[in-house]
Amino acid sequence: MPPPSLPLRELLSSLRREDSAMVELLGRMVRVESPSYEKSAVDEFGRLVAGEWRKRSAKVTVLRRRERGDLVRAELWLGRGRPSGQILVL
Repeated sequence: MPPPSLPLRELLSSLRREDSAMVELLGRMVRVESPSYEKSAVDEFGRLVAGEWRKRSAKVTVLRRRERGDLVRAELWLGRGRPSGQILVL
C-alpha cells in the first residue's frame, strides 16, 4: 500500500492529537440513555449533539417533533461558494 498523501498525513496527525478528547466525547455520548421511544431522552442526546456541532461553528437547526425525539440538522461548510455535495450522518 502506498504511503498516504500529505493532506491525509496531516489529517491523521491532527486526529491523533485529539484522540483523548474524542474518546471522552464518545464516553459522554454512550452514557446518555436515549431509548428510541422516550422523547425526553432522545431530546437530551440531541442537545448534546447540537452543542458539539455548534462548538465547531456549524449552523444548527432543531426540528421539533411532538411525539418522538427532535431532529438535529447541522450544516458546516468551511470552503468558499456552495458545497458540491452533502453527507448525512445518522
